[in-house]
Formats: sequence, C-alpha cells, structure tokens
Amino acid sequence: MKIKLKPDKLKTPIESKLKKALEEAKDIKSKIYLSIAYFQYINKLSTNKAIILFKEYVLSDGKKASYPFGIYLLKDNKIVTKYIEIPLKIDEFLLKFMPEIMVHKDLVAKVNRSVYREFIKTHLKINTSDITAYVLYKMITDINIYNLISLRKHWSLFNRNIIPFLLKNKNYQNLT
Repeated sequence: MKIKLKPDKLKTPIESKLKKALEEAKDIKSKIYLSIAYFQYINKLSTNKAIILFKEYVLSDGKKASYPFGIYLLKDNKIVTKYIEIPLKIDEFLLKFMPEIMVHKDLVAKVNRSVYREFIKTHLKINTSDITAYVLYKMITDINIYNLISLRKHWSLFNRNIIPFLLKNKNYQNLT
C-alpha cells in the first residue's frame, strides 16, 4: 500500500495520541493493537513490517530484538548485498505493557494487517500509514530539506561508506 499524505494528520501529535490511547486501553486486544501502533511509531516502520517484527519479538519472548537491513554495494562490478542488524526500540513506556502482552501470545500470533488497520482507524481516527507519514515528516523537518537534498546527491557514498561506519561505531552488529 502506498502512503497517502494527509497534511492535516501531520499536525496531529501522534505520539501523545498513541500513548494516551494505550494507557486508557481496558482489554488485551486493544493493548496489543495499540502497542503495535506505538511500536510502529518508535521504530519508524511500515504497517506490515511493524506487525511482523512485533509478532516476532513477542513470540520469541523478546529474544528477536533486531532485524536485518540490506545495504547494496558495488564490488568488482557486481552488486553485493551486505546485511546489518538494526536493533528494535522498546522504550520504558512500551515495556510497561509487554508483560501482559507476552502472556497472550495466542492473540498476538493471530494479528493480521486488515484487522490492525481497521482497529487503528476506528479507535484513533487515523490510518496506520498516517503513523509512517508522520514519522517521515518529523524526520525530514529534523534533518531539514537542504540536508536531505544533499544526502540524496551523495547517496552512494552515504550508503556504501557512512552507514556502515555509523553503525559500527554505534555498537551495532558489524556487516555480515
């Protein structure tokens, strides 16, 4: 699904909306769906990726706490893919709800995209793609448009050299 930008949603404080809804959630299904939405927000993920990674995290009792990210390099005139492990963010706020959610792995295992999207649309009056659009908008405004344009101009240098350097120096798993 392509993200459809709704400018009015970019003015909505989505993080506080997600937190408030999660704190006020009464039943476990609501807590699960709202936790996925918050997880999607803090990890800057698409709807599908958020569901998959949240399920993997919960069903593995928190052991699957990262995901591979492919970086494409040109080596000896061949495109080579190197993978790095990106750690998932589980902040203090989300951690408060995880023990209860971990007990209901059967419900987490049944989560699917259409029910999740409908739940968020009904309860928060936003689309799950609005979460992604909001995060991207916030990132761009933090970076600023001129830096983003410059980054785009030098993407191959950034992708090939700077990303691995940054990740290596942030104690992420080295390229494998």
